Amino acid sequence: MDVAIVGRRERGRLDRLKRVKEAAAEIFREKGYDAATTREIAERAGVASGTIFVYARDKRDLLMMVANEELDALSSNEFGDVRLDSTLLEQLMHLFGRRYEFWARDPKFSQSVIREAFHYTTDPADCGPHMLALRAGQLELIEKIAAHIAVLQRNGRIDPAISPARLSELCTGIYFWGIRHWAMNHLSKREGIDHLREMLTLALTGLERPAPKA
Repeated sequence: MDVAIVGRRERGRLDRLKRVKEAAAEIFREKGYDAATTREIAERAGVASGTIFVYARDKRDLLMMVANEELDALSSNEFGDVRLDSTLLEQLMHLFGRRYEFWARDPKFSQSVIREAFHYTTDPADCGPHMLALRAGQLELIEKIAAHIAVLQRNGRIDPAISPARLSELCTGIYFWGIRHWAMNHLSKREGIDHLREMLTLALTGLERPAPKA
């Protein structure tokens, strides 16, 4: 096949994808996720209704497509400006605090993303590619934090007997629960961050005290 023809087709495909993403982002933010329809998104993008499903499985997957692009930009340099001489709690609050800043820019849109992101199923076949990509991003975040914790262990900042993977799972689990709590209860950014700090402090400080002497 002529290379020029293939090139035009690829440019056309990328242009349609860009228009679909932009239209989905606009309509989800203008009307809200529940009121938006894939037909409206297709009309705004200037494509046939069926074309939408070339790029996403369903409306939920379209929402995740929009969110993933924005989250990918946020996570490109997770620990680039973290102060390594601060406590793990402060480092995590810096990392997760940036994400709360992101979610709080458009609370209504973020609440829809978070709500739909927790629509879990045991069968990956029930998920669209962008939902699967979102979950892959969550796992990548856990792995990044685990790698960072391992660095802190090598520097003598954290007990080397602790599993970096398990500690990362604990901390990110608190964050994931925290943003769901923030979204479901319509909290302010400050309330969400304060709640997250309290929960992480409880997890990282330790609660057990020595038994009193007889």
